[in-house]
Amino acid sequence: MSTIDRCIDGAALAPLTAAQKRELVLLARRAFERLYDSGAISEATEFDAWRHGQTLQCVERPGISACRQEDFAQVKSHFLRLLGQEGMSQRLQARADMEPRRVALWKLEQECAAARDVIDRPLEYVSSIARARYKAASMDDLGEKQIWVLMFDLRRNAQRRRAAGRKVA
Repeated sequence: MSTIDRCIDGAALAPLTAAQKRELVLLARRAFERLYDSGAISEATEFDAWRHGQTLQCVERPGISACRQEDFAQVKSHFLRLLGQEGMSQRLQARADMEPRRVALWKLEQECAAARDVIDRPLEYVSSIARARYKAASMDDLGEKQIWVLMFDLRRNAQRRRAAGRKVA
């Protein structure tokens, strides 16, 4: 497995933050109460057992605490659907489908900011590499893995310049 593949997997496999878990639990609580009030859930059903069952059904994990970053949007979309917010659920699902690419772009932006001490206009620098290597007219034409490759190229080139003692060029 390449370094880029490990980075892609690492971002997706990271655990959910406490804030993300709290958001999902609160959303699950609202969905549970809505279904309970409508009679779709019996009085004997316990919230925690129901929530764990829904998470298992949705992403095949035993509960929200076992979820990873790659699961967040899908679980949230599921509870929104149970709340009757179908449009919001679909938008979130569409966003989730683009999430790996968005993460790669975010990391590239961070690396551009970090490289400004040795590379003037790092985004233009990366764009020129993309045009030469991938024949891409713009960053929009690049896939997730290509963006990760560019991020590592930028990082490596900035490190070389720092080691050589070169300033902005």
